[in-house]
Amino acid sequence: MRIRMLGGDELARKWYLIVDKVEQSLFHGNGDVSSYDIFIECQQFICQCWIREDEWGTIHGVAITRILTHKQYKEMVIVCTTSQGWFEHGPDVLELLEKFGRDQGCKYASVYGRKGWARALKPFGFTEPYTTLMKEL
Repeated sequence: MRIRMLGGDELARKWYLIVDKVEQSLFHGNGDVSSYDIFIECQQFICQCWIREDEWGTIHGVAITRILTHKQYKEMVIVCTTSQGWFEHGPDVLELLEKFGRDQGCKYASVYGRKGWARALKPFGFTEPYTTLMKEL
């Protein structure tokens, strides 16, 4: 399995393979963003679409990140993620996303998600201020 970012024409060609996974994850959110919004923001590199695929190109998981620029710092937000076997491959995904965040000059990685993420991400250094999980990069 490999994890990589999709963008541009390749993202447009493969979006139909990804959109259901994104919508599954967004179903548990607060409704502030749609899969179409995410697609447009990925094309503008506001958001980034990451896939976990096997050697035949079959997509087994998707993560969407967004870089936020605040006045004093940048933050990489994990907007949504969906994949079977999170506890098996999740640490590798987090490591790659955190490296991307650092490479983009982000001070923090954040996850806005369901309460279950607090327990799942605690071993990886995330804490829960309010209902947001955040880790300094």
